[in-house]
Amino acid sequence: MNTPEGAFGIYSVSHNKCITSDTLAQFSCINPHQLQFVMGKYYISIINDNGTVEEQILSSELSKLLLRKIKRNDIELPDIFLTITYLQHRNRLKFLMGRLGIQNGFPGWEEILDSIKDYSCYILPIDMKNGSILTAQIQLSREADKNSICRKLQIPLEEGKSSFTRTTGGITKSVRLLSPLKLLYFESNLPSEEIKRYKDIYETVR
Repeated sequence: MNTPEGAFGIYSVSHNKCITSDTLAQFSCINPHQLQFVMGKYYISIINDNGTVEEQILSSELSKLLLRKIKRNDIELPDIFLTITYLQHRNRLKFLMGRLGIQNGFPGWEEILDSIKDYSCYILPIDMKNGSILTAQIQLSREADKNSICRKLQIPLEEGKSSFTRTTGGITKSVRLLSPLKLLYFESNLPSEEIKRYKDIYETVR
């Protein structure tokens, strides 16, 4: 791909049913039939037919041969997703650009972003036993777009404020302006005591 972000974006919407990951790359997904990882500008997928131990070992050896030919250049993630609390969910993190990216990676947000051009978005949905947490960082190209997004998320920013939080119907929604063109969004249907450590990071990260 043209950039590490582009390679990570393909990986983030392509992997599923990961049984384990590996230290061979910043992001990897392994199951008996497939090994996927991202390194620099490269997204690599190795598939075998039968999922035997021998095939899995061969896939691992092949991946190491490929890695020797690739210059390591890890993607620079937003600060919030580098914290220990969030990093443990890194294989759920998605990087999306444009309508096709949203359609393939997080179709529930297609309507929210359908009128926005030239944006990129990191989205981390976390499923828990009693509910879920969703955290997103959106980079825009036009200041006017932030009001459209907040309105569709049903949490409009108040004039002159850089952050706003409200809880209705058991759902907590919060939005922060990290800069005029960068939004941080948090949403959860879990009780406040269960989301505290995630929300505290969200509220303080830059």
